[in-house]
Amino acid sequence: MPAHNVTLDLKNVETTYADAFRARNEFGFLRMWSIYPTQIEAIVDAMKPNFDEVQDGANILLVAQKADWGPIQYAGELHDRATYRYFWEILQKAKLTKVAIPAEAVQAFFS
Repeated sequence: MPAHNVTLDLKNVETTYADAFRARNEFGFLRMWSIYPTQIEAIVDAMKPNFDEVQDGANILLVAQKADWGPIQYAGELHDRATYRYFWEILQKAKLTKVAIPAEAVQAFFS
């Protein structure tokens, strides 16, 4: 694995975004601390869920709701309450970071 340089330039928004994006997508981090105000927006942008994650999460939760929150199969994968909590977190983050949430999910979970 190649070495990754960490910047000490706390005002470098692009590097902060790249580091946060890598932390989320390569290492599974869900949060990241900031120590300088200019880092906040870059970290939030890098950590927010992408549209595909939100779409899948919404669909899984809608199917689960119809199954009274019992185990379900969605797109060839089994899901249960543990994954429902994960996808609920995805929808919550989407709402907070203004990522589009399908209308049916908004009506079912946020009305």
